[in-house]
Amino acid sequence: MKPGINYINKRFIKRLIKLRKAKGYNAEKLAFASGMSPNGYRYIERGDREPKLISLAMSAGGLGIILSKLLDL
Repeated sequence: MKPGINYINKRFIKRLIKLRKAKGYNAEKLAFASGMSPNGYRYIERGDREPKLISLAMSAGGLGIILSKLLDL
């Protein structure tokens, strides 16, 4: 049985927050480093919105990592 989308989203959000904190960034700082609005970034981190691929790539760039590392592939 495949994991549900909610499980995948929660797992991704946990990873994003872990990587953000390891970098020493708060949500606002990562948003700016990623070229995103702080509110837009917060929607993703709270799970209010499912991120588009471009948002994932921008978040990875803001963290200084490649997208596959952010997605844990």
